[in-house]
Amino acid sequence: MKRNIIIHSRPIYNLINKGLTENGIATYLALRTLYNTNNELVNITIDQINYIFTNELALKHNDRKISIIKKTLEELNDLGAISIINKKGINYILDLSNMYQEDTIKTEVEEIDPFDYEPTGEFETIEVNNFFVIIGLDKIQQCIKDNNGKNNILKYLICFLQLRSMNDDMYFFMDSREEIAEFCNMDIRTIDKYNKILSDNNIIYIKKSEYKYKNTGKQLTNLYGLFDHKDIIDNQYESYINENMKDLEYSPIKKKAKSKKGSNNNGK
Repeated sequence: MKRNIIIHSRPIYNLINKGLTENGIATYLALRTLYNTNNELVNITIDQINYIFTNELALKHNDRKISIIKKTLEELNDLGAISIINKKGINYILDLSNMYQEDTIKTEVEEIDPFDYEPTGEFETIEVNNFFVIIGLDKIQQCIKDNNGKNNILKYLICFLQLRSMNDDMYFFMDSREEIAEFCNMDIRTIDKYNKILSDNNIIYIKKSEYKYKNTGKQLTNLYGLFDHKDIIDNQYESYINENMKDLEYSPIKKKAKSKKGSNNNGK
């Protein structure tokens, strides 16, 4: 039976800002697959937590990995994401009730001056949709495998989803690679690598820009969204560019013509 993970990006992103590590994110997501509102107490072993992402059946001879997972459980407990009710060796009883998520959440946004459209420095509390995605566990497992078994790609995935959630009225966001790297506190080479892995596994979708600025020749920023919304993003691309970039001078990127097999430089 295929298992999915329901990922609410905002609460996990907030935990990251409070110090949750990449391994902690992996453990959180593993436990999220077990969360059930009808039974928020789980009796689980370190082996079972590890198996969710690695399919490795036993860790009895891997003290290092056992230690890492135990540490992440303490992390999540200290951050209030879960509660450790009891523990003995590799056996734990956990309260996952804090993983419950409402359909909407309250958040603070900076007010904008209605006359000059500049931020005022004052904030108001508003209620917004609690953005979430459902991703197949097998896809997450493959992404970690493609990243040489390292969980740091999960941090980027959460940051990516958080950027998407901040544009919840659209199916995509349009940030430069530099802006994404700064938001995620990563370098551009790393996010390029993660974008490829997540794209290859049909989790995210990147709509490559088909236009460039006339004055600089630089390509317009790509659109970023979820693979499930690929068709919608493709269909909305032209209208979005025309509506939001109308004050900028840009032109289509000329596509290189494919050379015919058997032709030579003389065209003969």
